[in-house]
Amino acid sequence: MVQVLVLDNKGANTKLAKELLTPLGHQVIPVIGSSLALFLAHKNLPELILSDTESSDGSGFDFIRAVKSDPELSAIPFVFLVSQNDSSLEAQALKLGAEKFLKQPLKAKELLQEIQPYLKERKSLRPPETPE
Repeated sequence: MVQVLVLDNKGANTKLAKELLTPLGHQVIPVIGSSLALFLAHKNLPELILSDTESSDGSGFDFIRAVKSDPELSAIPFVFLVSQNDSSLEAQALKLGAEKFLKQPLKAKELLQEIQPYLKERKSLRPPETPE
């Protein structure tokens, strides 16, 4: 099962991701704070991270710095979904290692086209499953 972690303190990106990805059999992991997002990224090793630039306890930029500096998480594709149209934020996001910086509003079909290349299960990142 493909897992997508969504850091979103307002809920719009989470709602869009759930409406789009759940019917396709993907699991959406919603998070409002970057500290919890980092913990859940370690726990779940998602195939994709979608993030706003703001969170309840920091910024999406702090979160991407933590993800990209962590050897266990750095290969996870990171996509910003934002409502503001600010080219300096986009430049900063891409410099920090984001694959995409997508501006809302996006239709579900447009979002799926943008993130589809990243929605492949990356088994090489997952630890081997052990029998219980």
